[in-house]
Amino acid sequence: MKRIENKYIISGRDSYNKFLKFIFVNNFKEVFSKRKINSIYFDYKNLSLFDYSEEGIASKDKIRLRFYGTNLDLNETNLEIKTSNAYSKIKLSSKFGSFNNIDDHKINTVKQNILKRKLIPTVKVSYERRYFFSKKFGRLTLDENIFYEKAKWNKYPSNFIFSKKIKENRSVCEHKIENKIPSDDIFPVSNIRFSKYCEAIKKVYKKI
Repeated sequence: MKRIENKYIISGRDSYNKFLKFIFVNNFKEVFSKRKINSIYFDYKNLSLFDYSEEGIASKDKIRLRFYGTNLDLNETNLEIKTSNAYSKIKLSSKFGSFNNIDDHKINTVKQNILKRKLIPTVKVSYERRYFFSKKFGRLTLDENIFYEKAKWNKYPSNFIFSKKIKENRSVCEHKIENKIPSDDIFPVSNIRFSKYCEAIKKVYKKI
């Protein structure tokens, strides 16, 4: 599915009050229960996927394992490839444990690169997400209590070691728009390019 995501950084009391006012005035409803989301990101040893994202390469991938809550079961965890460009984002997904059940060439290539350890775990990003919806403006999510950790294999490929936990002091709001490009920004805080993966790499590896 093609999707546009406008991101807004909420930093400090003033930004947070603007967010709450916008939600209230425009009749947004909280449509799902808040939940914890975890993503373990993969990259090449030279961190080329990070570099592509930071340099603004037109089309770039982010590769991650995503799971919810606190329990990581690799057989039930999805491997996701998120491809983005100037106009849209497309996500491919497959069960990480099903290496032999492959029906997509790109997923197949990524899984083989993980098996060959060309792609390695780099960081884990975790946060609490809230979900809002209004008939006029569609979907908004708010990510709070964001944490970054260094990730590496403990016993390949059955589990991981996480270390160097760092808290992100900002929150992130995303306006998700499917199958169309918005005519303008609607949120009362500046729209900004923000990647949790890139922020995690910069903070955990001191790559600034």
